[in-house]
Order: sequence, then structure tokens, then C-alpha cells
Amino acid sequence: MLEHFFKSRSCIQSLRQGPLSRHVDGLADTLRGFGFTRGSGRRCLQLAGKFNQFAQAHGIQTAEQITEILVEGFIKEELPRHGVFRDAPSLMRHLWDYLCEQRIVPKSAATVSDDPSNAVLHGYDEHLRNARGLVPASRCQYVLYARRFLSWLQEHRSEKSLECVNGADVLEFVT
Repeated sequence: MLEHFFKSRSCIQSLRQGPLSRHVDGLADTLRGFGFTRGSGRRCLQLAGKFNQFAQAHGIQTAEQITEILVEGFIKEELPRHGVFRDAPSLMRHLWDYLCEQRIVPKSAATVSDDPSNAVLHGYDEHLRNARGLVPASRCQYVLYARRFLSWLQEHRSEKSLECVNGADVLEFVT
């Protein structure tokens, strides 16, 4: 299934190595089923490849050994050094969800990030899927921008609850 997203044999071969080797084609199939374009699917799979190398460097030999703590470490420590993918947390969520849905790793009560806005963003994502009917790639972008807005609110309007946010706040965020 990687062949749908990549033409380069060496790139495909590289993705099929390491701890995620047995699962990367399934992830690609899932992304394609969700309606990811070639470009967005490729970005998600490239990030999975970077994570695969990161996990292997940390002594992880099989996907079953991957933990949320390792995913968090990858997002918070490794990616900022390389300036890779601003939407990495959302893309890594697809990988984590896939591993959980396939029962490769146990789904814990914690989320990939202990950010308090995750509950709001999860509800927003559900709305985008159920009420608006958006494909995962589009929802991912909407949730990314909503996360940025919530972070901005926390930084600039921490005294204001989400229910009290008004158009002026949104306009200031956009400008």
C-alpha cells in the first residue's frame, strides 16, 4: 500500500524497516481509506518513518514496545530540533490511533498529550466528522488551527474562559 503514496523503492524499503516494519503498510491503507491525498498521506508516513528511526535509536525493536511517553518525547524533543511538520502532533495521533485500533499497543486512559484542551479538541473533531462529514485530512487541519487558537488564548487571555471568547478575540488572534 505504500506504493500508493511513494514511487521511490528506496523510500518504501526504508519505511518497511524498524519497529513499525510490519505495520506501515496497514497505516498507509488506513490513511488512504480515510481519504488522505497523496501529499498529506506521504507527510504522515514520512513522519512515521522519522518516528520509526527515533524509536529504534531508543532501543525499541517491535511496535508493541511503543508507548505514549515515547511518542510524546519524539514530538517534544526530537521534532523541534529539525523543524519538521508543524502539524506533527496531529499526524502522530493518526499513527497512535492506528496502533491502538489494531491492538498493537494498549490504549491507555491518557492521551498522547496531557494538554487540557484535548477534551475540547476531541469534541470539535467529533463534530467535524459527524455533523460536517469532513475527511480526516481536513479535520486534522481544522483541529490544528483550533489548537493554535486555544494555545494563543491561554497565552494572551488566560483569565477568560472559552465560553466568554468573542469575535474581537478571534480577530486579534488572526491578525
